[in-house]
Amino acid sequence: MPPNKGMKLTKLSAAWLRERTCRLMPAPPRQHAGTGSQLIPGVLRTTGRPRSCGWSGGGMKVRSVVVVLCALAALAGQALQGRAVSAGNDKGRDADLAAIEKLHQQDIAATLSRDPVALTDLWTDDAVRLSPGQPAEVGKRAIRESNERWSARQGVKVLSYVPETKDLTILNGWAVEWGYFSGSYVESPGGEAKQIRGKKLMVFKKLPDGSWKCLRGTWNTSE
Repeated sequence: MPPNKGMKLTKLSAAWLRERTCRLMPAPPRQHAGTGSQLIPGVLRTTGRPRSCGWSGGGMKVRSVVVVLCALAALAGQALQGRAVSAGNDKGRDADLAAIEKLHQQDIAATLSRDPVALTDLWTDDAVRLSPGQPAEVGKRAIRESNERWSARQGVKVLSYVPETKDLTILNGWAVEWGYFSGSYVESPGGEAKQIRGKKLMVFKKLPDGSWKCLRGTWNTSE
């Protein structure tokens, strides 16, 4: 078997190359004893009859060429591996971005519908949400109870909700995002529409199934 790409030149690989060289090089014409020498450039030199293939003389040039070729093969292998890893990383990042964007869209739909179940499903079981003027909501149960109280308010209708991400950093199954949000709502049917704008800071966690959930979140309405 030929040496693997990128392997160091060992006695085994040298022997293999010497054997292949002897097989591939054409034998020199037979000459009668006493005739002059026959030179096959870089490999064989015979007098009277072909000599066995060796590593002296021109063979040193062959060894140098082999060393260079092995080094080039190793570099090429590393370059191909690097490109493969980069492509894999890019593909994984694209999948994470798509999954986080799906979470954003679920957040928009749940906020507009004021669905307490859908709003709660955005969070992990051990999530913590910090809202202005409210006690810390620790755990999914506390977040659900808060969502249910908000959804139970009669006459309130969310007219619009637009989150705006300013920065999103993803690293090893975690993501940190900050940005703004704006929206409008009415507190009673036919009531005057009110505007709201604020800032948010979120920490997302990647789950084993590839989806993302909110692990920590805080917001306020100050500019």
